[in-house]
Amino acid sequence: MTVYRHIYQDAADGGHLYTYLRTGRKKAKQRKTTKTLRSIIKNRRFIDQRPPEVDRLERTGDLERDTIVGPANKGAILSIVDRKTNYCWLAQIHRKTPHNTHIGTRKLLKDVRDRMYSMTNDNGPEFAYHQQTARYLKTDVWFCYPYQTNESARIEQLNKLVRQYLPKKRDLRFVQPKELRQICETRNNRPRKKLGYLTPKEVFFGESNIEKLTDDP
Repeated sequence: MTVYRHIYQDAADGGHLYTYLRTGRKKAKQRKTTKTLRSIIKNRRFIDQRPPEVDRLERTGDLERDTIVGPANKGAILSIVDRKTNYCWLAQIHRKTPHNTHIGTRKLLKDVRDRMYSMTNDNGPEFAYHQQTARYLKTDVWFCYPYQTNESARIEQLNKLVRQYLPKKRDLRFVQPKELRQICETRNNRPRKKLGYLTPKEVFFGESNIEKLTDDP
């Protein structure tokens, strides 16, 4: 574990080592977030404990998860992506709560539970029901280290792409399910160079075989 990861994990567990970093004006915000995480998210396991197969991109079923929030926290979209293929799922969850996030995850992935190996997400309090999610999916749920968005590059990239369809000023409470399905269909049926010009759908559902991929998002 690097020095910075040690400091970030200490912060997530309620420590104050992060106050010695040269973060300046962000200190107050981090302290508030730490308190929230400590009181809400229990029994997290961080990604340095994750099996090495997840990083090698040798299989489908290792997913990343996040939420996209509307202006003034009006509405939210749950986003999920497969690390190997970039196959994606989107669902409206209205309010970004642990319950809504858990139920949204169940609905999106209920038909692919037998294909799943892991789920990785950040430390947002909406993921506080990670243990219930893990039991339902029969898989492991892992957490990135606080403030390390590079550890979930694929879901960050997906969220940026979704914003092309749903700009930041869009009130996400009024997004129609059909619109989200169309976004997913567009993304999942587009041939990708990293997949040998196959589509994410073809590779994720085993319609074509492809071996180890590049580490690019």
